[in-house]
Amino acid sequence: MKIVCVLLARIGSKRIPQKLLQLLGGRPLVEHTLFTMSQLPYPSYVFSDSEIIRNMANDYNLNARNKILENEKGVHFTSQELKHYNIEMNADIMVLFQATSPFRDLDLLKKWIVEYPYYGVNCALTVREINLNLYLGDGTRVYPVNRNYNNSSNQKLYKETGSVYIFSKSQIEKNHLTDGKRKLLIDPYDFDIDTWDDLDRAERFIQEAKRK
Repeated sequence: MKIVCVLLARIGSKRIPQKLLQLLGGRPLVEHTLFTMSQLPYPSYVFSDSEIIRNMANDYNLNARNKILENEKGVHFTSQELKHYNIEMNADIMVLFQATSPFRDLDLLKKWIVEYPYYGVNCALTVREINLNLYLGDGTRVYPVNRNYNNSSNQKLYKETGSVYIFSKSQIEKNHLTDGKRKLLIDPYDFDIDTWDDLDRAERFIQEAKRK
């Protein structure tokens, strides 16, 4: 059973120019994920439209490739992209990383990957529980909802962090990567760098961790 790690690293961003090259903790944002991938005992591929990022991936002994398909049309297009790349990689299980999520627990990640074949699911994805920090909004304001909020389904609520996705080969062949039976992986971090404020928060997190 071949397990492969993949990163789709498009350098562009509408909110932060060349976001993946912005410094976080003294190194480019994307490098945090490249380092994590280099610590895993699996073949790893980085597909990027940036020669700088491809060179960084090569420095970590990762397989760098030119990103020939854009990734701005959502999960359907991502599925087509991964299916195309998997012709070369021939993965039975694919571990997909999000370039804008810099922090991951390496031991937990290794555990998730090893256990994935035994989950009996179509895919696994990282989430965090939000039932105690839920907000409702009317489009202009948000309102905190306390723990007495009436959840009619009486189910826990989760937010998809997107840090890590794990797919089987059969799931990659589909248009919907996250349909079917899913396993939720509780993410100890919740960092998806989308704005300058996100980047500042992540930097504060690193500095606070250094002081401990």
